[in-house]
Amino acid sequence: MNLPPLPHLGFGEVRHTRLRPRRNAFVYPTCFLMLPMRALKRAPGGLPLN
Repeated sequence: MNLPPLPHLGFGEVRHTRLRPRRNAFVYPTCFLMLPMRALKRAPGGLPLN
């Protein structure tokens, strides 16, 4: 069975650490879209261009 690709909503976190001149680190939550761009491009009507 070959299902068409579907869009997904992802959740995660962004991390950053600085060591100089003074150590600092932070983490914050984020979300992102994973879109099947090739499938959207091939779909009837396609994707509009900017």
